[in-house]
Amino acid sequence: MLNLCLINNSKGFYTPQNKTFKSWLNFLKSNENFEINIVLENKDKMREYNHKYRNKKKFTDVLSFPYDGHQPKGILILGDIIMCPEAIYDKANKYSFSIKNCWAHMTIHSTLHLLGYKHDEERDRFLMEKKEIELLGQLGVQNPYLYNVS
Repeated sequence: MLNLCLINNSKGFYTPQNKTFKSWLNFLKSNENFEINIVLENKDKMREYNHKYRNKKKFTDVLSFPYDGHQPKGILILGDIIMCPEAIYDKANKYSFSIKNCWAHMTIHSTLHLLGYKHDEERDRFLMEKKEIELLGQLGVQNPYLYNVS
């Protein structure tokens, strides 16, 4: 079972509800209990976090922080995800995606980071994108890597 804590500190943009995030994360089915925290922030806060944790002086759409501390008995804490609704909205518009599909993609993408997937090297990126495409396909979401730039 997935325990999801959703904190929305953003305003003015569409943000999915807790049950929608959970439906996208259904691929985590297991006998174990999982915990993920998702925090929604504005561009200024994302820029601050991106600079602090990745040494990049620009905002980003998502940041993932896998949990590497002591795991309490009976629950597997996967980690924290910080998402920027404004950046996700911008990405959806840039690539002509529906906003909901873009949210689904970014949610799965960031969760795969919590599970150890990376895209720093070509082989890792290929494996991660393949998994994203597979999971999104199960949700009826088109391949996000086939897009048209306006």
